[in-house]
Amino acid sequence: MEEQPVAGKEHGIESGVVSSCLGSVDGWKYLTPVPIPESKFGAGYGEPVIKKGPIELLSMTGLICVLENGEIAPHLHFTVSDSGGHSFGGHITDDGNRCLITVEGLITKIENVRNVRRRDEETKLVLLDLE
Repeated sequence: MEEQPVAGKEHGIESGVVSSCLGSVDGWKYLTPVPIPESKFGAGYGEPVIKKGPIELLSMTGLICVLENGEIAPHLHFTVSDSGGHSFGGHITDDGNRCLITVEGLITKIENVRNVRRRDEETKLVLLDLE
C-alpha cells in the first residue's frame, strides 16, 4: 500500500481514477473531518487516526493526480472493517498502511486531461485542477 504512488509511475499513470480496491491490511492510518472554528469552513482534517489490524479493506476510491512539481499524489478515501465487524472510513494517509494478505485494485488511466492538485490561496487547501 505504501508503494501506491510508485505504481502510478511504473505504469505511466499521472492522471487516473481508482474505481475499485479491496483486500486486507495489518493496520490503517487515516484522517477524518473535525471542527476547526477558525477555518473558512469551520472544519478540516484532524490528527491521523491509527487502527491496529487485521483490517478488511472493503472499498477504496479516489484520484491519481500530480502536484505542480510533477510528483504523483493520490487522493484516496476508503471504507474498512475491523476484526469485530465495525466499519469506519476517511481520507487515507500516505504512510502507515500495509498490505496483510492481498490488496487488489483497478486504476483507469485518464488521457488528454491532467489531474493536477494545486494549493488554493482562498481556501488554503490543495484542490483538483483539470488541465
